[in-house]
Amino acid sequence: MSGVARVAAVGVVLVVLLLFVLVNVARGQGKVKDVKAGTDQAGSVVYGGMKRTYLLHAPRGFDQAKQWPLVFVLHGGGGDGVKVAKLTGFSAKADAAGFTVCYPDALNHHWNDGRQVRRFKSQRDEVDDVGFIAALIDRFAKDLNVDRQRVYATGISNGGMMCHRLGCDLADRVAAIAPVAAGIPEPLSQALATVPGFPAEIPGDSSRRPAKPVSVLAINGTRDPLVPYEGGGVGLHHKRGEVLSVAGTIDFWVAADSCSPKPETTDIPDVDPHDGINVVCERYSGGRDSSEVILYRVEGGGHTWPSGARRVARFGKTARDIDATEVMWEFFDRHRR
Repeated sequence: MSGVARVAAVGVVLVVLLLFVLVNVARGQGKVKDVKAGTDQAGSVVYGGMKRTYLLHAPRGFDQAKQWPLVFVLHGGGGDGVKVAKLTGFSAKADAAGFTVCYPDALNHHWNDGRQVRRFKSQRDEVDDVGFIAALIDRFAKDLNVDRQRVYATGISNGGMMCHRLGCDLADRVAAIAPVAAGIPEPLSQALATVPGFPAEIPGDSSRRPAKPVSVLAINGTRDPLVPYEGGGVGLHHKRGEVLSVAGTIDFWVAADSCSPKPETTDIPDVDPHDGINVVCERYSGGRDSSEVILYRVEGGGHTWPSGARRVARFGKTARDIDATEVMWEFFDRHRR
């Protein structure tokens, strides 16, 4: 082979290798390495040309030869994975119950949940957070032997709204969601309104209808100062987009899953009669593929995680009658894709 031919051949190989790297970067490919059981550890993936970060917790006794459920816990606006891990205590629950938990980070601390708020870069630039979560599912399934039939998502506020979006856009990958202090974003609802039983006066695009039933457990405080229980403007000054009411949000999922329209209602025992909080559970059962919709209505509760770490006073009261993390795992554990 002549010198020119050798140079040309080397050039072709380099181009192929470069294309391979670029394709893998674009798809968020890579490998999770050195997983340490029972610890939180930082990780990253390049997706959509951007470095995306997350905190991963493999449970105590983690063994890659065994399949593990996966729970995503999404932080609220302005937060990050480390903060929501502390708020919820999900890593301790993962150790006790035996599942993997991931706390992803949104770009610029805000998820593209569908509210279309221009002040948030992720929403202004239409960042593909749905694709990012899907890429993490693929990565963890390959590298950690995560059970694809047992993938779940929860989150609070902006993270809870993102859960609603994941439930709709990744219904073929996510078995159940558990949003806290969140409603379906109003603009997103415009594209979701084609499910039979959803209010006919709201137009919609059938392409956004959930592909499969997704079980939902929602927790909402009736005195939430940031995400109003009755729907409307989000934030203390109502300038962060709008959401459906809790009733409208539940109606959507009940219709989407074809659950019974009449719930079974249970009053949760009041552990502190003096805190001004009562919790009522509404369960809509009988959905397709054994799906169900559950609402924990926290009467007097604020923008908080029940039994989680205390938040600043302006967020309102934190319920202690239920442990959100505990009831979520009990809920997730009985649902599979």
